[in-house]
Parts: sequence; C-alpha cells; structure tokens
Amino acid sequence: MGDHSGYAGNAALQPDVGKKSKILDSDTPCPLESHEPFSPRDVSHRAGGFGLRSGTELGTRVFFYALAVGFSAALTGPVRAADLNVFGAHPTLSLSAAASFQAVGSNLVVTLSNTSTADVLMPDAILTTIYFEISGPLLSLSRLAAEVPMTSTLLFPPAIPYDPPPRGVGGEWDYSEGVTNAPFGQRYVIRSVGLGLVHTGVGGLFPGANLEGPVMPDGLQYGLTSPADNPATGNSPVTGGGGALIQHEVVFTLGGLPAGFDPMASISNVQWQYGTTRCDVPGTGDQCIPVIPEPATLGLLVLGLPALSRRRVR
Repeated sequence: MGDHSGYAGNAALQPDVGKKSKILDSDTPCPLESHEPFSPRDVSHRAGGFGLRSGTELGTRVFFYALAVGFSAALTGPVRAADLNVFGAHPTLSLSAAASFQAVGSNLVVTLSNTSTADVLMPDAILTTIYFEISGPLLSLSRLAAEVPMTSTLLFPPAIPYDPPPRGVGGEWDYSEGVTNAPFGQRYVIRSVGLGLVHTGVGGLFPGANLEGPVMPDGLQYGLTSPADNPATGNSPVTGGGGALIQHEVVFTLGGLPAGFDPMASISNVQWQYGTTRCDVPGTGDQCIPVIPEPATLGLLVLGLPALSRRRVR
C-alpha cells in the first residue's frame, strides 16, 4: 500500500459499391466481350435476374457479378458486434482513463488504459482496477490472457518481467465475477490489487507466473502509470520502490461469450479505480472515476439535433 498523504501535481470499405454496379451498368461494355454494350433488355430487373441472349453471355456476366460480390465480401469481412469504447476523467484531478470491450468470436477482449497527460508523482495516480456490469446472469468467463501490448512500456522490470512470453503479465492481474461489495454495485472486476473484494462467481489470476510481490494481487506492482509519467520523479512507490509499472495500457482476453453477445448493449456502469485502497473508504485519497461522454460524440450529438429536427418536420 503506498503513501496516501495527498495528491501532488497530477494533470489529468465499406467497399465502393459503384464498382459493383459499374460491372452491371447498362452503358458499360463487358470487359471480356467485343460486342455492343449492355442494353436494358439484357438485364431483367423485374425478374430479379439476367435476361441474356446466349449461354456464353450468361456465363461471362454471372462470372463478373460473382467476382464483384466476392470482392465486396472480402473487404467488409464478417459482421460482428460493435465495440464499446468508454472514457473517464476526474472533475478536478489529473486522472483520466479509457477502456475498450470487443467481442471477438467467443472472446471478450478488454483493453484498459491510463490516458492521463500528467506526470505521476504519487501512488494514488496509478490505475489498478476496472469495475463493470454485464446484464443478465453471470457469464462464468474463463481467463485466457493478460498482456502488455507493444504500444506500452514496462518500467522498473524485475529479473523475469513477463510470463508467459513474450509479454504476458497474467500472474499479476485477477478477474472476478459476482462481486458483492464493489463501490458502485458492479459484479465484474479486473484488478492488480486486493481491495478486500468478495465474489461468488468465477475468479482468480490470469495465466502466468507470479512475477513480483505476493502471489495474490496486492500493492502497486504492474499497475498502470500514465504515458506522460517521468519515472525519475515522484515518491518512492512510483519511482521503482513499489515494483514494476506498466506505462499506458494492458489487454485482457476472456473466453466463453454467448453467441451474439453485444458489448454496446450488455456492458454498463464502468468505473476505474486508482491506488491500493477502496475509493469508497473516506480519507484514503484513492479515487474512482466514472464514464464521461466522449467529446466527439457530444459534438456530433449537438450538430445532429437540428438536422434531425428538420427531418421530422418534413
């Protein structure tokens, strides 16, 4: 547990459908034929198919139609649920964070990021936990991986910095379901600290060896510092005395999603926790921050309201 004496100085293709229609356009010659261009009688839109004059012509044009459809499908790829991307910030302190929830097949991929642009000087600016809620019964997801992406740096690494290779940190992070005493009622949590949380569902460490500190998550080690952090400044726990720190973000993979799972529709009540003590305990100095609307989203909403109003009037 770090020094919580105060907070000091933390600043928070679609493919071109024109190409497909051009292949069937009545004014465009078929590339492999030398006869006259298509005419309206060549394409029977009423019948939903081709009104063609010969078997050869049929084969040629169907080939190009199939080629166009296949090219379109290859560009668009399979349809999957929309990602949920959320952002949070403290109203007065220089604390900000982000999280992305992606449904990839039967896996839920969660990217947790410290996005502050301030130098970290105290332990209460280290991001250690994300709470969230998923609607419906507990999912009993399996813990598959916790990894540091190439976009992040490990500060003050121990002798064995990662496990499993190449950049796994699963032995330092826990995932639990059915939490009964989270600060804001969420049942799901991913954390690198203990916080005295109690859970009734599945839970435990991600795959990987214990890299530093106690076997179960505790203390600051492998928490997230900001991308702007100067590792040479601040008190001892944030300059190496508290163990390794991940600069920027970490990616978690959970398995066992039900078919058709939609993060946008199912996940809510996201909160980020800093430091090593529960943010709902008075006097600790550690903070939780809620989701705030993305500025770009707010701007689009404001700009879109007049147009929406005009459309309804019409």
